Amino acid sequence: MNEIEVRKFIDIIHPDNDLFEIRVIDGKRTMSGYFTDSKDAYDAIQSVSSGNIYIVFNKIKPACYSRQQKDFLVPTPRSTTSDSDVTDYQWILIDIDPDRPSDCNSSDEELKEALKVASKLGTYLKFNGFSDPVFGMSGNGYHYLYKVNFANSAENQTYVKRFLQMLSILFSNDRVKIDTSVFSPAQLTKLLGTLSRKGTNLDAERPQRLSRVLHVPDVIVKNDLKLIQNIACQLPEPEKPTYQNNYGRDRMDIDSFISSSGLKVARDTSSGGVRKIILDECPFNSSHKAPDSALFVLPNGAVGFKCLHNSCAHLGWRDLRAMVHPESFAQRHSDVSRAIRPLPPKVSDESADTDEIKGSKFLQLHQIQNLDRSKIITIPTKLIGVDKRIIGLNKGETSLVSGSSGGGKSTIVNQICLNAVDAGFKASIWSGELTANRMKHWIHLQAAGKQHSSPSAFADNSFYVKASVGAKIDEWLKDRLYIYNNDYGNKFSQLLLDLEEHVKESSIDLVVLDNLMAMDILMLEGNSNQQQSKMIIELTNLAKRLQIHLILIAHPRKVVSFLRKNDISGSADLANAVDNVFIVHRVNNDFVRTAGEFFGNETAARYFSFDNVIEICKNRDCGIQDELFGFFFELESKRYLNERFESYQYGWTDAIEQKEIDIESYFDSFSRQLPQERENAFYAESSQVKGECPF
Repeated sequence: MNEIEVRKFIDIIHPDNDLFEIRVIDGKRTMSGYFTDSKDAYDAIQSVSSGNIYIVFNKIKPACYSRQQKDFLVPTPRSTTSDSDVTDYQWILIDIDPDRPSDCNSSDEELKEALKVASKLGTYLKFNGFSDPVFGMSGNGYHYLYKVNFANSAENQTYVKRFLQMLSILFSNDRVKIDTSVFSPAQLTKLLGTLSRKGTNLDAERPQRLSRVLHVPDVIVKNDLKLIQNIACQLPEPEKPTYQNNYGRDRMDIDSFISSSGLKVARDTSSGGVRKIILDECPFNSSHKAPDSALFVLPNGAVGFKCLHNSCAHLGWRDLRAMVHPESFAQRHSDVSRAIRPLPPKVSDESADTDEIKGSKFLQLHQIQNLDRSKIITIPTKLIGVDKRIIGLNKGETSLVSGSSGGGKSTIVNQICLNAVDAGFKASIWSGELTANRMKHWIHLQAAGKQHSSPSAFADNSFYVKASVGAKIDEWLKDRLYIYNNDYGNKFSQLLLDLEEHVKESSIDLVVLDNLMAMDILMLEGNSNQQQSKMIIELTNLAKRLQIHLILIAHPRKVVSFLRKNDISGSADLANAVDNVFIVHRVNNDFVRTAGEFFGNETAARYFSFDNVIEICKNRDCGIQDELFGFFFELESKRYLNERFESYQYGWTDAIEQKEIDIESYFDSFSRQLPQERENAFYAESSQVKGECPF
């Protein structure tokens, strides 16, 4: 072992002289010691010549320091750290080990297989919002340690347990397993920097190896419990027997479902009581080949579905059921559209009137066709609260978005455009305020997300997207998102002609005009209010005629009270003529004051924890009005989040190649050396050889 490496690892996971336990396990023999200093711990273990050395990585009650093994190792201690001795989770351990016989070391080939799984798993967690972990090689497999800080409670233990179970379902295979038993608060992990002594010391095929830290992030960032809950909650529960789910049987007959749906199975495996049915290709995207998508059946009969590609990450068992058996689910609000639906067909400009009613100025009810809601094409905003209430943005309709300066109107609308593209629609934006390159910068940040943005060297709290990432985003948005070239000016009459031609040529579904006050309407007759009235009539007619959804952004007048739709600057016809009116409120001191005056402090206080609030002031389709929905703003990505730690990934991320550690040659160079020689060689080259994080 090496003092520098051992003490470094202890100081990483237990900084600031936190109390920790070192435990040596040698067959049935155990030694234990409690320490607060890494040097004292190293001095105590350096004479250990057999067995494996471990450390408790979570926060231990200070009173445990008074046990008999204070500051030195005690053979056969009366007590060691139990779950009840741990106050808080400080780290989450993910243990990735090759599947092999007990009490033997892994082969080099098995270790490489474990590395492949570690790479995929680390990439998956990064895309799900986790900050970079401490990454180490345990001697026979790989360890991730993710920094956290939450209480040791029965509920949180369950979340951690289900989190590991879900990761195992997704990433364990015939050769490599994710250990689901390490959820205990008092869990031990290998003290990295020490030798792994599971098997014989002289086996060339399965050598003992020195465990070590491969990667420590520059800044160790705590991961919120919500991130763990998000994955833990993906672990499915058994369905209640209904006619729709399985014709009244107690459990879903997954084989009958596969047969009836036409899904093709690549492999059918079972591990730990979980049946994992790997599909030939993802049912939502045929370019996602085996083994990246699978159905899984838990011992309790619960069924799940998962595709590991980022563009399908949000799709689960319910979405698959909705696609295969749409009669069982309400498709209109399903989120399967992005992955499975081609671009919606354009609606003909010709009238849908029947011959019976053509030419009739006044109609009787029997002459009017019933409204078929399934025929309405709706563009999801992906703002969960909004979509739940109004379903989305109907084609053929117009929305007006307003809000105070700096409140986020343009930001939220640009994000809606990206969400529409991700759902299979095409969008186009006219910005009268931003140049094309500034628009591109903003859209790149929103499309990239926090995981792919980098802090700028030019200003604090400013971020940019690397060129390699931007190129992938550009390719993804090609023929899907357009920005109007402002070199052609802002005259309304010309823009109207250009829009109509563009919509027809490029099959555009969603158009944004940001903002109306930057548009030149002086050529229209009348005073300013009359000009605006004519403009809004022209625009709403354009949306109906071309069957697009049109979003208009307008500034409000300066007011000192809570902003209402009547405060939108310009003609009253703006709000009257459109189908939807939204106001974006920024939750600042003015919002706290005015919302409290308008709603009452008790009601208004529900929204004070958010960064922004979106208000539906008018919705003609569903009749919704005066409803507020809170969202969080993420500075690094300029995104509005439904939840504080949401980590939505757009379709361009499928193009990212998963990065794996290139240590094959590194392992080969030491694979035939004896343990002490290997240890000496490793430390001799430690200044040149750097482990890197697998993503």
